[in-house]
Amino acid sequence: AGQEEITYLNVTFQNSINGNLNTHQVTFGDSTKTVYGPVTSWDAKLEPDVPGSLGPRGMVLDSKRLTVREMPGAQRGQRGSFELEASGNVVAEGAQFTARGDRLTYSEEKDQIVLRGDQLGDAEFYQDDPAGGPRRESTANELTYWLGLQRVVVSGFRSFNLDAPKAPSRKSEAKK
Repeated sequence: AGQEEITYLNVTFQNSINGNLNTHQVTFGDSTKTVYGPVTSWDAKLEPDVPGSLGPRGMVLDSKRLTVREMPGAQRGQRGSFELEASGNVVAEGAQFTARGDRLTYSEEKDQIVLRGDQLGDAEFYQDDPAGGPRRESTANELTYWLGLQRVVVSGFRSFNLDAPKAPSRKSEAKK
């Protein structure tokens, strides 16, 4: 608390890398695997094979292409944030979720993922209940998920599975 955290970002890719230093943007292509999340020290690493160990704000992201953008800080001299944009058979896994779609954007500043399907299919989102309850499943045109809050908003949904608590049964009053 009170300390600036360190963000771990490791991208493995095949065949192509293209970037522009002036626009603070780089695109990796042809098959990417990205590991993202906060860490406590410069020498810390996140393990992509164990999504449960990434913490509530970490994720492993597989896609055909990935663009990383550095965004300017809100004030001069202030650290900026970055954005990830993945496209093509996107699969993202975190400690509490799995997401599949055609396009995913992540904003570090908003701590938010936006997942979209393509013209032929919808995006799928699976969210584990931290309390050990049933897994929630959503299928929609677009899903927005806040990593830290573990909250999802569904737009243009096809299906949404949420086990709501049962309403208490109405019992007749006891006879006097």
